[in-house]
Amino acid sequence: MGLVSRMAIANQWLLKPLLLNSLTKSPATNALVRTTTAFTVIKGSDANNVVSAVAELTLNFRILPGETVEDVITHVKKLCEGYDIEYEVINAREPSAISPEDTRGLRIIKKTVAHLYPEAIFSSYITIGGTDAYKYQIVSDNIYRFMAYSFERV
Repeated sequence: MGLVSRMAIANQWLLKPLLLNSLTKSPATNALVRTTTAFTVIKGSDANNVVSAVAELTLNFRILPGETVEDVITHVKKLCEGYDIEYEVINAREPSAISPEDTRGLRIIKKTVAHLYPEAIFSSYITIGGTDAYKYQIVSDNIYRFMAYSFERV
């Protein structure tokens, strides 16, 4: 990471608006700073030249930690104002909790990674895809996922 990026991340308390502006410019990092939406099912007319009286679509939201299911529902309601739209929540769960970083378990993980891959940089990260890890929240607040990246130095 270059000096400017390191400074922005290290000083989020001061540079948060600039950092967010930078992160929203790329699809890969945009998903780290906001709730994302995916259109997963769309149904309408059965023919190319027929306008359907009814259309249906299914949306999937990956909710950013700190936001709630109710926040998403409120947002969708606001978007639908003025249109003849009915909606229904098919399935919902709050976003996964952020696991603490000051635990013995995470220190062991970091030490093991450093031992096996001494050149690796260990960094906290929000997993932008859904995982089944949320199912373990009933037994532990300390749930850690791994995502390895390999970068070539230029």
